[in-house]
Amino acid sequence: MKTESNRTNPVTPSFIQFLNNSNDYTKTIDNLRRLELPPEIMAQYLTFMQSTPVSVIFVDRNETILFTNKTIEYKLGKNQSELIGHSISDVIPLRLNEGDKQAIIDEVRLNNHWNGRLSYIDNENNAKRSWIKVTRFENPPYAPTYGILFFDTDSVNYRDFSDHSLTYYDTKTFLPNFNQFAFDINQMARKRDSDVKGLALIRCQNLSEITVHYSRKIMDEVTNTMIRRIKKALPSGYYLYRLSRDVFAVFCSKCKNEASFKELIEELYQTLLTPLSIDSKKIFLTIEMGVVFYPTQVLELTDLLLSAEICLNQRDSTRITYYSEEMSNDYTLTLQTIEKLQSAFEDNQIKVLYQPIMDQNGNLEAAEALLRWRDEELGAVSPLVIIKGAKEYGHIHKLTTWILDKVVEDRLFDHIPITINLDAVQLTNDLFLSDIKNLVATKALNPHQIVFEITEHISLNRSSNALNILSELKSMGFRLALDDFGSGYSDFNLLTEAAFDILKVDATFIMGIKEEPKKEIVLKHILQLAKELGLLTCFEGIESEVELTYARELGSDCLQGFYFSHALSLDDFTNKYL
Repeated sequence: MKTESNRTNPVTPSFIQFLNNSNDYTKTIDNLRRLELPPEIMAQYLTFMQSTPVSVIFVDRNETILFTNKTIEYKLGKNQSELIGHSISDVIPLRLNEGDKQAIIDEVRLNNHWNGRLSYIDNENNAKRSWIKVTRFENPPYAPTYGILFFDTDSVNYRDFSDHSLTYYDTKTFLPNFNQFAFDINQMARKRDSDVKGLALIRCQNLSEITVHYSRKIMDEVTNTMIRRIKKALPSGYYLYRLSRDVFAVFCSKCKNEASFKELIEELYQTLLTPLSIDSKKIFLTIEMGVVFYPTQVLELTDLLLSAEICLNQRDSTRITYYSEEMSNDYTLTLQTIEKLQSAFEDNQIKVLYQPIMDQNGNLEAAEALLRWRDEELGAVSPLVIIKGAKEYGHIHKLTTWILDKVVEDRLFDHIPITINLDAVQLTNDLFLSDIKNLVATKALNPHQIVFEITEHISLNRSSNALNILSELKSMGFRLALDDFGSGYSDFNLLTEAAFDILKVDATFIMGIKEEPKKEIVLKHILQLAKELGLLTCFEGIESEVELTYARELGSDCLQGFYFSHALSLDDFTNKYL
């Protein structure tokens, strides 16, 4: 390994001598003299050229080539007359995406120069590295010109004098990366053809867990095995990118049809679900996939990636998610919700309403605190949309704190127990527990009158910290309910790991129970299980006399639904029930 003192500097006296003695240098000077530049301006160009590592190009502000030296002509296999007057993007093999290109332009305008490293995959699928420098030369009263120099090399270490690094391939797997994907998509977008194009995003959802449970070495081997499986499954015309550590993209720019792309992706999905055997360990992957097509689903190629990401945001590891316009509308609504959420709090647009929970005889047993928000532009915003947006954009703690403050302010718990929805994500936030303790100590929140309904069971099942916080809440006197029981595969595991008091049975089991007798069988077993575990039960979604009769006959301890009442304001609830 070379020591620091032995690193090669690309700007050497021998190189400068080469420039001074070369016909190429003389030729370039002759071309510069044709501009009849003032001596001080000419000196700027000469200084720039004498410090260059080999290839030199000058362009105007429209990126039209003004001058080239012999090295770049030889590199491109063209003489100067074939290059001057053409756009640099048409002749120089630098595959910059629009975002990186604009960043370079902005910095040159601001600081008069830019220099950095570019790593990319060439047309022969070889990894290449270039060092690039861009300098802006003032030429009053004329428009400025720009000097560009670069060389491809692995023989020098240029990290120390590079201000920037632009990488177009993943340095671990040598797959083209996000930058290359963006470049390829932009190039195709310019052609505006109507060929069917398919994009599938693949996320290994448990890659981080594999690192924690095993090792980084195992994680790297899992990643490489995934790549080998994907590559083996892809026919000619399909391309694989690594967009981030755990997200890959499979792209086809000219699909036979959508059905053939779907068929391949379905087969690939099953292949990736096959357990891996690494170092005598059997490792299962949790795979999420999102698929979108052009031009039937998106009209602009540049929208492909966003649309596929919307599919991945569905967080469904049980199937492949195919893009739909409804998903896009939901995504837009979520963004609009988050954008307006802060002002909604400040303007008191969001309300906490209370829905009664009844006992077997129809008497008031408790009430659930529920969010309601009506916006002038968005209309009535679903609580699910509010909570989903708050989670995805990091506002769930603020939302939960606000709800708790309102419940304390209303003090309905002085009369009846109040249940409050609590997303499992909150149970990984240490601030949540300290906020609860503060409300108990300073605002007289009565733990014995509060029931926390836990949602997002899968997240809870994966977090030992969350289970510890639940245990501490129990020790403080709060009761715990497992909300929407029966809707997730991890529910039964949770019953053995956390000390719940109540099972709130998912509404889908009671809906249409008369027409689906199997639901009654399932409910009987759930109630028997709850009884043996010493848990109370509450049937959600009671909306008709028929459903009420079934729920009572089955023996549910509590009942809740629109049959009894919608959620009411504090005043309306108090007037009706207290």
